[in-house]
Amino acid sequence: MNNMKKMLVVALALGGLCLSGCVYVRNLSGWSGIMEGGFKFDIGTPAYEERGYEVFDTGKGGVLSIDADNIKLNIEGAQVAEVQIDYARQIWGKNITPAEAQKAMDEMSLDFEKRNKEVRVGASTGQNLNRGINVSKRLIALDIKVPVDMAIVVDSDNGAIAIHNVAGDINIEVNNAAIELTRVSGNIEISSDNGAIRLTSPSTGNLLLESDNGVINVSVDELAGDSYNIKTDNGMVNIALSQEVGADLEVTVENGRVSADFPLERKGPTYTGSVGGGGPKIKVSTDNGMVNIEKK
Repeated sequence: MNNMKKMLVVALALGGLCLSGCVYVRNLSGWSGIMEGGFKFDIGTPAYEERGYEVFDTGKGGVLSIDADNIKLNIEGAQVAEVQIDYARQIWGKNITPAEAQKAMDEMSLDFEKRNKEVRVGASTGQNLNRGINVSKRLIALDIKVPVDMAIVVDSDNGAIAIHNVAGDINIEVNNAAIELTRVSGNIEISSDNGAIRLTSPSTGNLLLESDNGVINVSVDELAGDSYNIKTDNGMVNIALSQEVGADLEVTVENGRVSADFPLERKGPTYTGSVGGGGPKIKVSTDNGMVNIEKK
């Protein structure tokens, strides 16, 4: 592993206390937003955890790729030329013996690889191996600082994802995860089976948000792309646009209703209209749910 600065602590938490010498992940404050209004991801204090730190020199740009099963992921763009990763393997359960804890830790894998300007992170918790031991849950927490213009690709089964202050493109595919994006200005593509999606940004490029079951909240001040598509099978869609935004609207609701601060014409299940003299088309569709479009 390149330029490795590794710290390892296995800590037993009793009554919310941590053994002396416990090393804390760099910045958990990035989770304050995702813990509000339906994005809460707080499952208490782990019984044991193992922490470490990795640094990869990538220069500007590049790609960060993450493939994981159960993660708590916080990514923040900064004026840096390195990918800086604080990580923690965490396990929960009552009456866990040290031998059980070590066995569970050994079954969790966390791999790092750098290829040119791409940093790959692979994480597996071995969650399906809990039978016969007192471990109830396993989780890998990643707190990552990246160059602002870095592209990000995430493939995860369960957990929570927060990304802030990133100008590169973002591609996320998840099964069960809450997702929060703030101050992101590249092209964004998200596919989610279950979980809420919240996007708040002054400007964003092309947008494709798809969720089978989950609320989608979008708040933007400027549309820098030309394609904006939001789709959900069962869930509410809330869109807040600044008064400076120019866009054409096309909203299709099979079973539900549409509420808008802008005049819309209805033809069957589809509502159309424009704001700010028109512009890029914002297409919203839901099978069962409500769509609300408002002025900021």
